[in-house]
Amino acid sequence: MASGQQQALEADPISKFKVLVPRLKESLATLMKVAGEVFYKNSQFDECVKHGDNSSGQLFDKTLEEFYAICDQIELNLRLALECVSQTTDSARNTPVPVQSNPQKADMQQQQQQQQQQQQQQQQPDATLSYPQYLNTVRTQIACAKEIHDSLLECAKKISEKPLSAT
Repeated sequence: MASGQQQALEADPISKFKVLVPRLKESLATLMKVAGEVFYKNSQFDECVKHGDNSSGQLFDKTLEEFYAICDQIELNLRLALECVSQTTDSARNTPVPVQSNPQKADMQQQQQQQQQQQQQQQQPDATLSYPQYLNTVRTQIACAKEIHDSLLECAKKISEKPLSAT
């Protein structure tokens, strides 16, 4: 059970963000340290105290690239979290009845019980949908969306087939 929770945390974009923030802080500290060293070496080179070597510049580039990579990962996880929130909001708006999170297949007795529960739930507004009921709701929504799509296509075809009147 602990491994299931661990996998859920790894898949959660907010958890990934929380893990990446300390790495970002470390990367930023390293970047500033390397930048300071490069700045110091360049100032010595400008004063003709030392001859230049390019290894510190390469280290700076590598450190900067690592910093940007972590920033990109954080950005992706935050965008994913925002998309999840948006999807949850849309789901709550379009399916106002909560769905039970038990998608296991039911045998005939369970299906009969679910049908009875469905009839009872239709009478009770605070009830939750079982997973098969939720699937039926989704199928209905998909069929409705297809019907709207087909109607729009038909309308577009009719509009494009009409000859333009010369004025």
